[in-house]
Amino acid sequence: YADGSVVLAPGDRIFVYTDGIEVALNDGQIVSTEQWCAELYRRRHLSSEAMLEDFAQLLDKQLGSLTPKDDLTMVILEVNR
Repeated sequence: YADGSVVLAPGDRIFVYTDGIEVALNDGQIVSTEQWCAELYRRRHLSSEAMLEDFAQLLDKQLGSLTPKDDLTMVILEVNR
């Protein structure tokens, strides 16, 4: 893995995820990060909690909670100070 650093300012957020997002949104075709990144960007005005909830609902609608294609984990880290 590559090593790097970033300076975050108050209000900045980092979205950490597993590849289950890409599996959920690809419909068996080539995986495009642009689709789910655009979905997150549309929700940028929401609080971190609301963003996760709304995005999780979209994913559940796409793949169905009873028939998941892969495991899925999402975490948002937010700088408050």
